[in-house]
Amino acid sequence: MWCALMVALAVVLWPVGGSRAAARLEHCLPPGHGAEVSARRAVAGPLGGRSPGAHSKGRYGASARVGIAQVIASAIARMKGGGTMLEAFEEQSGGRFAIRKLTMRQLEAVFADCRLNDESRDQSGHAAAGVAAAARLSDELGCRIVPCLEAVLDAYRQMRLMQQLTAQAFAVPKATVGLLSVLPAATVLLGELMGSHPMGFLLTDGRGLVCLMLGGCCYIAGLAWMRALMKGDSG
Repeated sequence: MWCALMVALAVVLWPVGGSRAAARLEHCLPPGHGAEVSARRAVAGPLGGRSPGAHSKGRYGASARVGIAQVIASAIARMKGGGTMLEAFEEQSGGRFAIRKLTMRQLEAVFADCRLNDESRDQSGHAAAGVAAAARLSDELGCRIVPCLEAVLDAYRQMRLMQQLTAQAFAVPKATVGLLSVLPAATVLLGELMGSHPMGFLLTDGRGLVCLMLGGCCYIAGLAWMRALMKGDSG
């Protein structure tokens, strides 16, 4: 009995043409379901709802950002497997380049699409320049491209590590500066709530005006000094 049932299912599901197999399945469905499946397939089209010219925006999808280091590492792995540099970066971009030669603009576009949120455009441009320089060096001197790209990858990882360490080093000073920046205004507001009326003293009394101007000058000088100290965090 079980053998007969399996043979019947094989006859029904055997792919002798996609439309004929689907038609057999529709006949096996309860009444009313076959028409619904046919309507859905007609709406979806032969490619499941995708247009023939549609293609993904990169190997990792339209919304995925794996990072510039991962793109370079994947390209190195592809070339170690026997692919060319052009094929490796076309695979990362998810499509074929219009020019059959790897250019700086193409590299910048690939890295810009895959860079992380904390990776800046300057960093993607720096990585693209390094890869382009490695390709040019390999073409002119005849050396292997993989060691050159590995050197570019190591340099980029060191730059990213420096960025992370700098951000960690400046995290506490930035929080301290933010707290000290609002402290004078908070102190004046607290004095008003307590009934000491510091605003009246600062704005109406001569000595208060002198204190207000001196305090304002010191406040601006302190902010400028802290901004100059933390200017190195902009990279």
